[in-house]
Amino acid sequence: MNGPIKSERKDRRRERVRKEILRAAAEVFTSKGFHEATIQEIARVADFSAGALYNYFDNKETLFCDLIADVQESLQQRLNLPDPALPLADQLRHVVSTLFAFAEEYRNHFRLVALLHMGGGLALGRNATKEFAAGPLEFSRFICTTIERAIAAGEARDQALASADTFIQGVIQGFTFRWFHEPGGKRLTDQTETVVQLIMHGIARPPAAAAAAKRRPTGSARKRE
Repeated sequence: MNGPIKSERKDRRRERVRKEILRAAAEVFTSKGFHEATIQEIARVADFSAGALYNYFDNKETLFCDLIADVQESLQQRLNLPDPALPLADQLRHVVSTLFAFAEEYRNHFRLVALLHMGGGLALGRNATKEFAAGPLEFSRFICTTIERAIAAGEARDQALASADTFIQGVIQGFTFRWFHEPGGKRLTDQTETVVQLIMHGIARPPAAAAAAKRRPTGSARKRE
C-alpha cells in the first residue's frame, strides 16, 4: 500500500523539480541564447547544483529540446476548441486569449518559442529550428482549419488560406513582441478584444455579405436544383 503512494509522491516531486529547471532554462536561453547558455548558469538560476540537473537532463541540448516540446504540448492542449462550430469571432477570441494568457504566465517560455518561430534558431541552436518546425506548422494548420470553416459558413471572405494565416499570425506576433519590449505597459490579455476586432476587420465578410452567403445554397444543394 505504502509502496505505490511513495512512488507517486516521488514522481510528483520529480515533475515539480523538472518544471523548476525548465523555467530557469527558459530564462537563461532567452537572455543569452542557446550557445552562450550553460548548465551551470541554469543550475544557479534554478537554485540547484549542476550535478543535480544531470539527474534530469543528459546535456544542454536535451534540456533545450525538452523545454520547447513542453511549451508546444502545453499550448496545444490549451488551444483545443471545445466546440469547433463556434462563430469565427469566438474561435479567434479563444485562440488569442489562450496565447496571451500563456505568454503572461510563462513569459520566457513563450518568447523562446516565438524566437524560433520568427527564425531565431541560429542563435538558439541550429538543429532546434528543424526539429521543432512542427510546432509553428501545427499552429498554422489550426488557424487554416478555423478559416476554412469560417469561409464555408459564410463568415469569412473567400481568400487564400496562406494569406489569412500570415495576416492573423502577424497581428498576434506584433502585439506580443511589442508587449515583450514594454514590460511596464498594458497587460497582453487586456488587448485580446482589440486584436480580435482587428483580425475580424481584415478577414470577415461584411454583415450583409455574410448573411447572403449563409442563404446561398451549398454546392450539393445547387446540384440538386
